[in-house]
Amino acid sequence: MLVTMSDKELSRINIIQSVVEKRMRRRDAAHQLALTERQTQRLMNRFRESGAAGLANLRRGRPGNHRLPESLKLRVLSLLHDHYSDFGPTLAAEKLRERHNITVSVETLRKWKLQVKKSQFTTTQMVRWRLNMATDHSIIRSSINWNASTRGKSLITNGSVLY
Repeated sequence: MLVTMSDKELSRINIIQSVVEKRMRRRDAAHQLALTERQTQRLMNRFRESGAAGLANLRRGRPGNHRLPESLKLRVLSLLHDHYSDFGPTLAAEKLRERHNITVSVETLRKWKLQVKKSQFTTTQMVRWRLNMATDHSIIRSSINWNASTRGKSLITNGSVLY
């Protein structure tokens, strides 16, 4: 069985193995791992039972305990788009609670709305905008290019010195 482990978990293997082989004290291992002695004992027990795979995070690949379902997110976003598109997150959260009996925190709504907004503007659109601006000749030259075109001479305009 293939187990994915982080660098931190890989470094734990050597330390726990040296404690199991009695080359290091449990107290010293706990200090190196920044854990309590009891937690180090738990890791040792898991290492004895399952080997190196026992030190891998058991929650890897699973969603968090407090994560809201994707179906709820899609439903809320469709309601926001249809009925509350011009509302801020605080008022939208209140209206969702009152009218639709959906309780979502203000910060969650803010985060979801920002994700939708970011997905609407891709980097290719920004590059096109910059290219259009460049062909439009409305871009002010940067100070490096301006300095190169004046060959280091300073200009005096309206009483102020430009370098």
